[in-house]
Amino acid sequence: PPYPIPSYRSPHISMRFCLVLALLVLIPSAMASKESERKAYEEEEAAKHRFLILMIVVGVVFTILTLAIPITIVLCVWCHIRKRNKQEREAMFHFAPNAGAPQPDSA
Repeated sequence: PPYPIPSYRSPHISMRFCLVLALLVLIPSAMASKESERKAYEEEEAAKHRFLILMIVVGVVFTILTLAIPITIVLCVWCHIRKRNKQEREAMFHFAPNAGAPQPDSA
């Protein structure tokens, strides 16, 4: 043959083969490592987001419950006072039908 056929036992080919093999193994490994790191970061961010939403919901519920008790008490007292005043007015009207009429001056 006009040019020599390369021997597969040549140290240059085995070095190249090892280098290519190492690159073929290391590049996907590095990419997988980056991918898993990115996924872990995304999961951490999602967990923070869920926690923030949970805290907002808890805060809103706590605020509503905290305000609901005094508002309920005030409404009950107000309704009770209105009911009692209405009953008193009806009782006065029942016993003195002209109680709402203007009284003549006694002077």
